[in-house]
Amino acid sequence: MFYFRYLYLAPCVNSALQDLQREGENATRAKIPDAVTLDEEKILEDIQLLTKPLDIAMRDLGKDKFVTLSSCIPIIRLLRTVSIYG
Repeated sequence: MFYFRYLYLAPCVNSALQDLQREGENATRAKIPDAVTLDEEKILEDIQLLTKPLDIAMRDLGKDKFVTLSSCIPIIRLLRTVSIYG
């Protein structure tokens, strides 16, 4: 959920977009999308770092069939600590 798969696939996507641009728009009927800029990739990386604690919490809570309050309270406290001091 919080994984930004684009960050892992960015080299492949950029290469494919460059190949399409080299072939020209005459070869394809659809408009070729713009590539993500380096600034936009940096923003995605920052968002991924910010949401990593939430990802860990969601995976921990999601591994059980039923979530109990005894597992929620420590995770909520940890998330508050991470958000304040992290």
